[in-house]
Amino acid sequence: MYLKKMQCVPVPGCLMLAVEVLRLGSILVQVLHLLAVALSHYLGSLRPLHYSTTATPAALRLILAAVWMVPLTGVAVVFASVPGQGFRSREDCTNNTFYHQEVTFRLVWSCIFFGPTVVIVLVYCHIFYLLRQRSIYLQDTPMAAIQHFNVKMVRLSAMFVVTFVLGWGPAVAKFVLVCENCLISDLDLQTSMYLGAAFNTLFTLKVFTDTFIYAVRLPAVRKALWDMWKAVKNCGRSSRLGRTHYRHKQLRRASTSQRTVSFGLSYTSSSLQR
Repeated sequence: MYLKKMQCVPVPGCLMLAVEVLRLGSILVQVLHLLAVALSHYLGSLRPLHYSTTATPAALRLILAAVWMVPLTGVAVVFASVPGQGFRSREDCTNNTFYHQEVTFRLVWSCIFFGPTVVIVLVYCHIFYLLRQRSIYLQDTPMAAIQHFNVKMVRLSAMFVVTFVLGWGPAVAKFVLVCENCLISDLDLQTSMYLGAAFNTLFTLKVFTDTFIYAVRLPAVRKALWDMWKAVKNCGRSSRLGRTHYRHKQLRRASTSQRTVSFGLSYTSSSLQR
């Protein structure tokens, strides 16, 4: 869209529509992926003894394939099933009234986004409740270490859910609220640019935050970060000591010069008296 409108670069309409389908589908892939992880943790917390027999490698591979294929295929089918629009448009896939102007598609898509997100939040709330209740009984047992590891893993996944909601939630809310037949019919160009920049910034921060969360789990990365923090503290301390030493040195020079001047004055005055 930017190349076509701002830079006047001819971009095929079907290519732009395919990219939009991939974008919408990838968002749903992330939602379903987080939902699958949450349900996996929930199953492990609710039935830990039966988890290995239920979540077999074959079942996990099947779920992973479905998580990737179903959203992308579903969005592509929707854009190819509307008569005279989407991929069936005779105007190089540029007639997408149901997507750009109608509120029905946006409401359905937002429900598919926010529905699993609410389920994920509720699942993790229940998981934390179960783990907290279980920690009371396993506090002084050999299972305490395993319980502590499970709590750390659940917290890690919950962090990813938070970054996902903060990274994509505002953009999805704007997608639902702003269109020709939506609650907000139109926005001026400046507001749209500011909102677009803010949403892109949030998504970029989400990507960097997720990467940082993954990296901090590695012991070598944690040690390197701790060494960097100590080096920064030592650098700040040495700079403060250097400034203090410089001030003391300046004061000593000033006091020495004052004594020299006073001695010279006293010597001169005594010579004048003679």
